[in-house]
Amino acid sequence: MKSLLVRKICLSLFLLLPLSLLNAQDLERAKDLWERGEYKEAGEVLWEILKQQQEEIKHLKKVIHFYSQELEEIKKEKERIERNIDKASANLEAARLFREGWGWQHKGIFEARNEKEKREYLNKAIEIFRQIVLRYPSAEKADDAQFRIGRIYYAFLKNYGKAEVELKKLVENYPESEFVKEAKVMLEKIK
Repeated sequence: MKSLLVRKICLSLFLLLPLSLLNAQDLERAKDLWERGEYKEAGEVLWEILKQQQEEIKHLKKVIHFYSQELEEIKKEKERIERNIDKASANLEAARLFREGWGWQHKGIFEARNEKEKREYLNKAIEIFRQIVLRYPSAEKADDAQFRIGRIYYAFLKNYGKAEVELKKLVENYPESEFVKEAKVMLEKIK
């Protein structure tokens, strides 16, 4: 009865252990011992194989842990790159809109044939600059666009109420902007 139990355990071990991980010579030796009826010796060889397997499993766990960490780092890098791509795309679109708004502003200041046309061109510029501020508030040109909205109202449309609102937005939302100083000067003149 005891040898039958040992036989079943050994057979189970042969089936459970991946053959690719076993030492082929030790496995053959255990089989030979088993076939000759030397179950204790076969069990000892299998026991050594199991200990080797445990060490291999520990090593593989370390390898898996290492690669899991590497994959996590790659995932973080991918996310960072995607954010940078999104930011670059936003900056490109904001820059395109800025050039368009600047063109309308230029037309309103220098090319308008009459006051009505000037207002239309400048309002179109404001509309485009506002798109930048609303859609791309973190873009490199967002503070410049916000400043231009306030400046157009202040200097060209002479709408000081709207100019004050827009210039205050610049000061509040973009305190580090290079245009804050000039905006504050305009705000002082409005008071």
